[in-house]
Amino acid sequence: MSIKRLIIDFRAGDALELRLMAAPGQAEESRARLVEAAGEVLAEFGWVGATSRRIAARAGLNLSMIRYYFGGMDGLLLAAVGEAMRRLGERTGEVLRGGDLLALADTALRLVDDPCMRPALRVLAEATVQASRDPDIAAEVQRFLLGFRASLREPVRAALGDPDDPALVDAAAAVLAATLDGLLLHRAAGLEFRLAPLRAALRGRAARA
Repeated sequence: MSIKRLIIDFRAGDALELRLMAAPGQAEESRARLVEAAGEVLAEFGWVGATSRRIAARAGLNLSMIRYYFGGMDGLLLAAVGEAMRRLGERTGEVLRGGDLLALADTALRLVDDPCMRPALRVLAEATVQASRDPDIAAEVQRFLLGFRASLREPVRAALGDPDDPALVDAAAAVLAATLDGLLLHRAAGLEFRLAPLRAALRGRAARA
C-alpha cells in the first residue's frame, strides 16, 4: 500500500466510496484521460457546457480526480487548451517543413478540413473567446499564435528573396499567419469553403506577401 493513496470520496446520494489511486504510471494515465476528455467535451459542448461531471463521466473517472490532479476545473481546462495547442503546433510544423510558401496554402487547407484536427480547432476557437476573460488562457493562446507566426518567417523570407529588412519579413509573416488563423477559426465555427477559389486566393496572398 506504500505506493497507493486511499481516496475517500463522499458523493451526494451515494454510500461512502473507497477509491484506490494507483502507482505513478497509472496516475499519469488518469491525468491524460482527463485532459483528453476535457478537450472532447470542450469541442462538443463549448466552454459553458464543459462541466466537471461531463468530463469525469467521459474519462470514466471520479469527480474528485479533477481536483486531485489539476486543483480544479480551471487547471484542467487550461491543460486541455495546452494539449490542443500542442497538437495544432505539431500539425502546422509538419505543414511548414517543406519550406515552400506557395505550397503552404494547399497544405493548410487540408489541415483545416482534416477531421482529426476539428476538435483541436474548436478548442482553439473556444479558448480564443475565453482569452478575453482569463489571463492564463490568453497566455496559452498567445504562445501558440506567436509560435505559429515565428514558424512562417523562414518560408516568407525565402519567398521574398531573402530581403535585408527583418521588419518586412515579420510583417508579411504576421499577415499570412492572420489569414491562416482566420481560416482555421472560421472552419472551427462550421463554415464551409469552396476550396478551389480559396486555394487560388490564398496562394495569391502568399505570392504577394
